Amino acid sequence: MRFLGKIKQYSSEVQGTSNDGREWKRRDLVIDAGYTNERGEEVEQSFAGSTFKEFTDEQLEQWAASQKQLAVYIAFRAREYDGKFYQDVSITNIRE
Repeated sequence: MRFLGKIKQYSSEVQGTSNDGREWKRRDLVIDAGYTNERGEEVEQSFAGSTFKEFTDEQLEQWAASQKQLAVYIAFRAREYDGKFYQDVSITNIRE
């Protein structure tokens, strides 16, 4: 799903190793995807998700400070753990 939005907040990079031995890096982002509807009303909409693509602190800070409109793709995945379901949100293909 493609959204237009602005980076509201981002986390520090977190690193780890998967069960199969692959190393990964992740950042959590909050995207403000609010818009104006057909009646001219402002609709607040935001979401939090994780990105596994490497972005520098400087690049993310620049995008967040400038409030530049970005195109992002998000994907949803439900997973089960210990009898409970959790929602994962992945953010990919961030483009100016």
